[in-house]
Amino acid sequence: MKKIFIITGPSASGKNSVLEGVSAALPLVRLITTTTRPPRAGEKEGRDHYFVSAQHFKTLLAKGQLLEWNQFAGHFYGSTKKEFRRVAQKGRSLILELDPKGAGKLKKLWPRKAVVIFLTATESELKRRLIQRGGLSPREIDERLKQWAKDKRLVRQADFVVANPRSRLRSTIRQVKQIINALI
Repeated sequence: MKKIFIITGPSASGKNSVLEGVSAALPLVRLITTTTRPPRAGEKEGRDHYFVSAQHFKTLLAKGQLLEWNQFAGHFYGSTKKEFRRVAQKGRSLILELDPKGAGKLKKLWPRKAVVIFLTATESELKRRLIQRGGLSPREIDERLKQWAKDKRLVRQADFVVANPRSRLRSTIRQVKQIINALI
């Protein structure tokens, strides 16, 4: 494993969209994270995430099989050691999306290899995207925005901060690709 590129930011900052755009254009291996939340429209098992039950996730945690994990909005999210071994064996740089806390944990584990790219957007834009995404109650949207208020402090741990404003996804992907290309 050469470099670990971590795409992070608040809910609805565009992490997955940027990750998909960058992964399609660069020779990176994507690390698939594990979650207990249900798949969103268009998400596929083993491509976007590994979707598991809460009991299975707790078993992974109890057995020490998670490199990092977090509980957010009633669901668990994490990266398994098995998945890291799978992608590390390929000998290429890897890319993944994590919440800001998880990004900080991996940065501490691999300070020279991990590159944290923090995506930002205005609070009103994040709220608009969360509403547009659907499937979230007003309470869940408020929870996610409150978490963003807390996670904003973690922006300083990022190596790069990239704005992802409304209707500028292609520009954001281009900026992230330029950052990664300069480092691989």
